[in-house]
Amino acid sequence: MKRYTLQIVISLILVCLPGAAMASLVGPSPDSYNGSSNTGYGNFVNGDTAVNIGTNFIYATDNTPGSPFAVGTLNWTGTDLVTLSFDYILSGAAGSNNNIQYGFGWSGAGPTLITTYGSGHVSSTFDLSQLTGDTLFVEAYADGLNSNASISNINVTSTPVPAAAYLFGSGLLGLVGLSRKKEK
Repeated sequence: MKRYTLQIVISLILVCLPGAAMASLVGPSPDSYNGSSNTGYGNFVNGDTAVNIGTNFIYATDNTPGSPFAVGTLNWTGTDLVTLSFDYILSGAAGSNNNIQYGFGWSGAGPTLITTYGSGHVSSTFDLSQLTGDTLFVEAYADGLNSNASISNINVTSTPVPAAAYLFGSGLLGLVGLSRKKEK
């Protein structure tokens, strides 16, 4: 009886450990560019361009057609299944080149691009274990007269493995243990 109890305890530990070991989410880490090599959190101004970046917002503005332009990016890495959500506003004069990008970098299908002016909300789920030297990112890009690309309420949360999955796994292990007992 002690042997089976020990097997069950070890099996439960093995079923629960992978979920605990996979809990890893690093970020956000900021990256910004507005005609210079500014990086980090803060408000960066270069002539008519500005990027203001924090842990849950990015505001990029430009009031000059052509170069320079304003870009702010937040990046995450890890191995979790995560949900990325944010609100955005895009506006600018005719001919402006403003957009919001989010997703994995340029591996696979590449990021999702929003170019329609107006406001909206995004909520998407990403499996960070699929990253191969890439990052999950959200980026605001403003280029042109009266250009604004704003992202606010940025939230990246780990999506936990449901408790039912652990119960199912431990139930399967229990059935395997019972079938072994019957064989003897």
